Amino acid sequence: MKIESEKNYRYQVGGALSNEELSYVTRESDRHFYEALKAGEFCYVLNSRQMGKSSLMVRTLAQLQADEWAGIVLDFSAKDSQINQPERWYNGIINQFNRRWKLVDNVRSWLKERDFLSPVERLAEFIDTVLLPGISQPIVIFIDEIDSTLNLGFTDDFFALIRSCYNKRAENSEYKRLTFALLGVATPAELISDKKRTPFNIGKAIDLKGFQLQEVSPLSQGLGGKVEDAQAVLQEILKWTGGQPFLTQRLCQLVVDGSFSISGDKEGEIIKKLTHSRLITNWESQDEQEHLKTIKNRLLSNERKAGDLLELYRQIRQEREFNAQNSSEERALQLSGLVVKRGGKLKVYNPIYERVFNESWINGELSKLRPYAENFRAWVASGKTEPSWLLRGKALGEAEEWKKGKNLSGEDRDFLSASRTQEREAEIAKKEKEAELKREREAKEAAEEAERIQVEANQKAQRRIRIGSIVLGVTLLGAIACVVWGFLEVNQATEATKQAKLAQEKVKKFDKIFEHIDEALSLFGRREYQEALNQLNRVFAIDSNNVTALELRYRIYVDQKKYTLAIKDINNLINIKGGFDYNYYIVRAEIYRKTRDFDKAITDLDEAIKSNPNNPVGYLEKGKTFYEEAKLNYNKLNREYKIRALNQLSTAININPTYAEAYWIRGKVYYDSWRLKDALSDFEKVVDLNSEWKRDAKLEAKRIKSDIDPKYWREKFRFNPNDSSWLQNTIIPGGSLTWDEATKYGERIPRELSIYDNITKMAVELEKIKREVFPDKAIIIISWYRDPITNQQIGGARYSRHLQGDGVDIRVSGITPEEVYKILDEYWGNKGGLGDGSKRGFIHLDLRVHRVRWVY
Repeated sequence: MKIESEKNYRYQVGGALSNEELSYVTRESDRHFYEALKAGEFCYVLNSRQMGKSSLMVRTLAQLQADEWAGIVLDFSAKDSQINQPERWYNGIINQFNRRWKLVDNVRSWLKERDFLSPVERLAEFIDTVLLPGISQPIVIFIDEIDSTLNLGFTDDFFALIRSCYNKRAENSEYKRLTFALLGVATPAELISDKKRTPFNIGKAIDLKGFQLQEVSPLSQGLGGKVEDAQAVLQEILKWTGGQPFLTQRLCQLVVDGSFSISGDKEGEIIKKLTHSRLITNWESQDEQEHLKTIKNRLLSNERKAGDLLELYRQIRQEREFNAQNSSEERALQLSGLVVKRGGKLKVYNPIYERVFNESWINGELSKLRPYAENFRAWVASGKTEPSWLLRGKALGEAEEWKKGKNLSGEDRDFLSASRTQEREAEIAKKEKEAELKREREAKEAAEEAERIQVEANQKAQRRIRIGSIVLGVTLLGAIACVVWGFLEVNQATEATKQAKLAQEKVKKFDKIFEHIDEALSLFGRREYQEALNQLNRVFAIDSNNVTALELRYRIYVDQKKYTLAIKDINNLINIKGGFDYNYYIVRAEIYRKTRDFDKAITDLDEAIKSNPNNPVGYLEKGKTFYEEAKLNYNKLNREYKIRALNQLSTAININPTYAEAYWIRGKVYYDSWRLKDALSDFEKVVDLNSEWKRDAKLEAKRIKSDIDPKYWREKFRFNPNDSSWLQNTIIPGGSLTWDEATKYGERIPRELSIYDNITKMAVELEKIKREVFPDKAIIIISWYRDPITNQQIGGARYSRHLQGDGVDIRVSGITPEEVYKILDEYWGNKGGLGDGSKRGFIHLDLRVHRVRWVY
């Protein structure tokens, strides 16, 4: 047994290992990372915390510097305090570059001279005109703790800049000397949060796996005189840690610090006891470096997603190996470190995690998240079909109170919504049952009264007959009169009996109807539509105009998207009610809107508003209808319909100033109209009202705040983004082309300043073409800027120049597209792209660097 360990040896429990540390474990990913960067590839190491990312970065930087590379590490973890200071944030990066390489004498003067540029443009110019010319070596920029940027509202531009550096390699060979390595706890999709921008889709992912047995020999040196067989001890440690770097180094240190030694054949037993006593039992009080707490906090930090993550983790834990679907929830569990993906399967990373975050812990955390956890899990397990698990009465009321101010997951909202629906239906059924019982009671009382009348009539008849017999000798005529009188009383009693039987039959009929309706309601709640319709058909066989059955059937038809049948039932209900009914007209208008029959929808809503002008619902629905119609029109009608929508929604809000849904829809219309401050005000109002749209409104408000920066928008493009009237301005002073034409009447608003630059450059060329080539003709814009979503929907090329704003499809009035192409081909000469779309009625122009010609 070795008596003492090597001098200066220590295990690293948390933090990055320096380049000289003996306990550094070289993994396969070390080689992949170094070789990829050496080849000039952009790389990212995006993994959970305490997986050795920073240590890997330190080692790789040292290797590259030994190969005469210039390198720097930008650590963003200290930049959280600059959350609302993009200028300081970007200037700080430039300052770090200059301190590292002494590229300019006075960096403050350099920055001040470029104060007219936006912060990200200054950084781009520094890279282009200072960094690359000033350093002749290959350059690597490591960016550590990139997840610290996710809560900043302006770093989309930063990661877009990194992507542009990669793309510039095709045009400028100097950029081939520059590469980036991103490290942190994030996904590539999170780096650029604006869904309307091109995602961060470059670079090579480095899969940072845990320690393997064949790699951990450096760790055996520190065990020294504490163990007899270091390799056997390390093997047992890896069984518990799964090779997780932090836990592996921690267990090694616990062995060294222990007052015991490990002899042969005792490795498994001792390591098991040590793991349980120092890492698993009472783990929260022993988690000094907060490794396990970090995992817990990452799982539970987002209250809206926590329930979904815990349920998914439970499933992975129970199934041992879970087929990966590559969902965002699966990625979140992987980034927490709790779950690892290998060979397309997800599993819990190691036995320590499995024992710490066990079934009892999951249930405990879920109960804190939602008071109805058990019912919720059972309902989801039933495929969301078993109504017996839904909440009722007091439990539902408590859940509704609990959810206030919380951002619930989609499944939670479905569960509570289904519970509310069942509660309402139960209440309706209860009231209908009470009404039927009342009718039954009244019918029974009527039958009893008829029976009493019959008995009295029989008694009277018998009495009259007896009297007639006594006075028979007095006069025959009197006797005959008495007998006739007696028979009349008998006939009255017979008629009363007949009425009583009819009343009893009516009671049975009502019983049968409500038995079928009750069953249909239950089936509808479970989405068993056909069986529900069968029950309702039995009702109609008894009563073809039953109002309750018709109302339920049109709801089923709407769920099935059988809108024609639904409208037919609503029409029947209106006829049965004998004229106008506000709610039926509102519902029918909603169906017309779903089928895009907007004229009929507006007609119904006008009638509803006319009948009850003080009800805000009609105005809300009318606003929604105009907004839907606006989204289907990509011309001036788009703006007109938005104005109409805003008028109706504002009226609804004036009637009810706390109408959250009206604020929510109006905010969306404002945003699509580029009235950002108005949209922000409405979304913040939705948040204040604590409605079901609160979470989405918060996200929209956050996005708008990052969009609004009037200073550089005014300076750069001569307009204020908070005033949609800028769309009518000409792009070039004195020109004829407007921003309306470039953005499809405001329907496609660019979110990047570089796109506005490109549109402006394209406008200069088009105005020149009009002036020099077609002076007496009008240039008609067919398509100019396209956002990524629109480009994908219409089948545009993946790298279409329309996405950058410097590609445009045109026609020229009075000249065929074939002639326009020939003229422009000669005029355009060796300039960029020219596409012959004459067969489709247009010609394409773009400002790419090289001459390209093609036919559509």
